[in-house]
Amino acid sequence: MGRLKEHRELTVMVDKSGNVLVEGHHVGRLEGFRYKPDRSETGAAAKAVIGAAMKALRGNVAMDLGELETDGAEAFGLAPDGTLTWRGEAVARLTKGSDLLKPLLEPIDFDLLEAVDKERIHRRLASWFEDHVKERLGLLIDLSTSDDFKGAAQGLAFQLGQALGSIPRRHVREQIDGLTQTDRKTLREFGLRMGRESIYLPALLKPASVHLRALLWSLWNDKEGLAPPADGRMSVKTDPAMPTAFLEAVGYHTLGPLALRIDILERMASRLWTLSRSGPFEMPVDLLNLVGCSVEDMKGVMKALGYESHTKTVPAEPKAAEDPGEETASAPNAEPEAGVAATEADEAAPEPEADAETGTETGVAATEADEAAPKPEADAETGTETGVAATEADEAAPKPEADAETGTETETKEIVLYRFAPRRARKRPPPSRDRERTKDKGAQDKRREKPPATGKKGKGKGKDEADPRTHTSTPKKPSKQVYDPDSPFAKLKDLLPKA
Repeated sequence: MGRLKEHRELTVMVDKSGNVLVEGHHVGRLEGFRYKPDRSETGAAAKAVIGAAMKALRGNVAMDLGELETDGAEAFGLAPDGTLTWRGEAVARLTKGSDLLKPLLEPIDFDLLEAVDKERIHRRLASWFEDHVKERLGLLIDLSTSDDFKGAAQGLAFQLGQALGSIPRRHVREQIDGLTQTDRKTLREFGLRMGRESIYLPALLKPASVHLRALLWSLWNDKEGLAPPADGRMSVKTDPAMPTAFLEAVGYHTLGPLALRIDILERMASRLWTLSRSGPFEMPVDLLNLVGCSVEDMKGVMKALGYESHTKTVPAEPKAAEDPGEETASAPNAEPEAGVAATEADEAAPEPEADAETGTETGVAATEADEAAPKPEADAETGTETGVAATEADEAAPKPEADAETGTETETKEIVLYRFAPRRARKRPPPSRDRERTKDKGAQDKRREKPPATGKKGKGKGKDEADPRTHTSTPKKPSKQVYDPDSPFAKLKDLLPKA
């Protein structure tokens, strides 16, 4: 206060953090080119301090302008809401312009800047933003402004420019049908890819390009608060708050419950088309991992692509056959005994030859031995012929597996198959017979109606030429001839024989 009374010049300093100090006292902050005073002090002294700070800061701003003009591109930035920054501080904002790819740039109105200073800021920021757009959308700008295209190719390039680099194929089908081989070759040289579902520039699917496309679309359509899907997302759920046109502008195509990134969509569409050429097919499981969705979502996507589903009943896959040895090892205690008995029967198999030499007593003994063997299960399956009991038991062992293979008791399951069923143009139904009859009757009634005569009557002249009179003639009936009874011819008639 003493220096103010003495009208001495105050010392003003700005540290690296932007704090403004007057005679060592903190009086505010300098943010970019804007001075924000400290509101804690009021009164005449505070006004005098602020005035002194503003006067000193104008010289400091002149130096900052020089640094802004010479700083490299890394010192500038673009926020998602369209704010341009310099060294982290907001200095300008983007607004809707006359062209989608050329928004207007308006520097922020700072108290410390004169009109000439604002023009210097605008010139430097406009140059940076132009380079920023070319770096991320350069291919799109070159394609939409090229003079190499005529006719259908020129129309396609214009449509791509308005769609920010990607557009559903169905929206430009007429232009695609009109392309020549030369046009297609030139478009490929620009990096354009024509897929089954989309026409797009793959280079514009990078995150930096996608964020800029989202900002340009929002500015052009006066939409705020819209952000593209997170980087690396292959698909997102559709949301009423997220316009379909916005998703298409940032490289996503809405299909049923999902919006798929167009490069992933093209891979999926190509795979499904290849499968459909061989007939109905099941849903490929690997596509679920590619798209990153559930089975229900994939059903909706495939339906939107034109694939119809139907259920088919097929035999269930047979269970893996078990080793008979393992079954024997895991069977109850009675089964090993049966196996031992079967082994003993196999060892005794050559004995019937000895029986033939010794007589029937040996055969009876063998029969009694077989009957005494602990094989109740084998006897039930093989019957009463004990001489071939072991052989029949061996043949009967694999029968359950054979039954499973032959399908006597085959289990079934239902599978969902898909086939490509493109939507065709709706044809006009042929007219029904009732409509034809009504139409014919109406035409007949119209022909029967006669317009009023306009000519004058008299002596056959002045008749209406538009309504010529038609005459119908009917053959005359032959008149019955009557003869005079007194004439000589009548008498001759009476002399003639009557028929």
